[in-house]
Amino acid sequence: LTGHLHQRAGRIDDAVQAFKIAVWSEESVPALVALAEAYTELPDRAAARATVERALAIDPRAPAALALRSRLA
Repeated sequence: LTGHLHQRAGRIDDAVQAFKIAVWSEESVPALVALAEAYTELPDRAAARATVERALAIDPRAPAALALRSRLA
């Protein structure tokens, strides 16, 4: 939630840090996709791609991760 608040306020670096903490606490597809989305706003496409691939390793059929990977291609 904190990451999304920072992201909406345009504080992308703070959002990335919040999402990293969320992933560290409990690596999940939604947390990884949120982190990857924030990376796209920096823009850090390489980090976004790596993060979305981590999400797809957890769930290869995750719709949000698949959609983001398509956008990054």
